[in-house]
Amino acid sequence: MTSSVARMSAIVLKKRVVGYGNRVEGSTDIGQKLDYLSKQISAVGGIALVACSLSGEGLLSKGAIFTSLFSSNEPEFDDLDALFEDLC
Repeated sequence: MTSSVARMSAIVLKKRVVGYGNRVEGSTDIGQKLDYLSKQISAVGGIALVACSLSGEGLLSKGAIFTSLFSSNEPEFDDLDALFEDLC
């Protein structure tokens, strides 16, 4: 990922994080607040993925980053230890 694409992605994601934060503060419904917080956390995760792609050897591809940014349905792992053992 080039640095200009990463900067543009980070700016877009930062705007999302701020926007969802404003929606959380403006909402009175608890369920809606939680939905906005979930989306905000996903955007923060996207910023972390962009940072990972630029650090070190840049192991993440643009496609993997953008796919993860726009998909909100990730599989849940009950046993994270087993998941990490499989990866290592």
